[in-house]
Amino acid sequence: MATWYCNDVDLPYIEGWRVAQFTEPYPYLQWQCNNTDMPYKQGWKEIPEAVEPCPALVWLCNDVELPYKSMWRSTIYHVPAVDQDEYITVHDMATAQDDFDNNGLAILDPTACEISEELNGAYELTLTHPIDDTGKWKHLLELNIIKARGQLFRIYNKNTKLNSDGSRERTVYARHIFYDLNGRLLEDSRPTDKNGRDFIDYIMNDTFDSDPEGHYTAYDYTYTSDITETATAYFQGISPVAALMGEDNCFINRLGGELLRDNFYFSINQRRESSRDHDEVITYGIDMLEVEETVDYTDLCTYLKCWDNFGNFYFVSYVPTAILAHDICKEVRFNYETSDLGQLIKDGQAYFDSVCVPHVSYTVVFANLKNVELYKDFINLQKYNVGDTVNIRCEELDVITNQKIIKKTIDAISGDTISIELGASRSNLTRRDKLGQTIAKNTAESKENAALREELRKTKLKLMRTWGDADYFTWKETEQFTWGEVERV
Repeated sequence: MATWYCNDVDLPYIEGWRVAQFTEPYPYLQWQCNNTDMPYKQGWKEIPEAVEPCPALVWLCNDVELPYKSMWRSTIYHVPAVDQDEYITVHDMATAQDDFDNNGLAILDPTACEISEELNGAYELTLTHPIDDTGKWKHLLELNIIKARGQLFRIYNKNTKLNSDGSRERTVYARHIFYDLNGRLLEDSRPTDKNGRDFIDYIMNDTFDSDPEGHYTAYDYTYTSDITETATAYFQGISPVAALMGEDNCFINRLGGELLRDNFYFSINQRRESSRDHDEVITYGIDMLEVEETVDYTDLCTYLKCWDNFGNFYFVSYVPTAILAHDICKEVRFNYETSDLGQLIKDGQAYFDSVCVPHVSYTVVFANLKNVELYKDFINLQKYNVGDTVNIRCEELDVITNQKIIKKTIDAISGDTISIELGASRSNLTRRDKLGQTIAKNTAESKENAALREELRKTKLKLMRTWGDADYFTWKETEQFTWGEVERV
């Protein structure tokens, strides 16, 4: 660690730690910053709480050409030096929306800070900070906000620990500021025939006003969507977050799309905003202990029978290039409000596309990749982001699969990628749960509907004493019966 010192020149130069030889009151620093990237000269300032020995300046350097900002540090206490690309700050829970471009309550000196983001899933930060003499750790309280890598995260949990070696530290867990929307309530909201943008707009403007007098700090969010398909949903007693990405009939399950969260802005587009497709092929090789490949045949299907609640049906199959022990036939039923064979074919094909190949996923851990030559193909993944796609050769199946980055964890202190998870990208489905609202489930409601259908079936059987009686019914109504069933009646 070094100090930036000045000798009547326009810019500071690196100097080892120097103790300021001044009488009280001690000087604070000479190089000041006014929300700019570069320091400028300033006359000596007094600081009544300085502790001997006092560093001459507090512009610190970590083997770079220019200094970076740091709050006052005592030379008695310090944490190990790290390469720091950006400051991590903590702000009061009620900070105004346009007031996060400063140092807040403190510039933190964490020993560890990780940010993990999942595609259409969790977006969280975990930070560990020593119990420092300057008291920065005291600002790490529930509901305060941490700014790291340019994104805001609200603390929801903290843990303070005394370690066996005598060191003390506090670990906090925080969610992206997008999840402040969990605090809003949709009492009875029914977006009807809305496209993506209008669907979100309806939800965001239909929340219950629990603070009409403005006692609490409330943030305004901007949003967009390029999805032109329309959908109808009914939400009661849930948050906007659940309506967008949590419930069975939420936005993402009804309309698809991929979520981008950027502080007080979010979008749900057909493809995640700013995501890219990378053409290079990455090959999984043997002995890659830090690359985990999972091939799951649980949902594999080669022949799919699709039915709906109006008796429409659709069959789809294929002969796989890979050698299988036998063909795999499955059935799925869809529920619709009106009879629509075209919709059944579309949903059935989309479902089949999601199960006609094994689910292949990869987890790549970067922190311990020591053999650069062995891992060189996977190292490129560090610069890719959630939502990006890359081609990976699966040796077991001798195929190239299109993989989407579905989760990424980074070191918020250095900016390095810690790990990445990749899952099979499906062109027709953001996730298979998109069909969750139409696929028949083993719920009380579906059981009741099944019981009614079975009662209706028995009634028809009683009216069909002979096959001659079948003339009173359509073929779709009679094809479900066997001659043995009619004879028994």
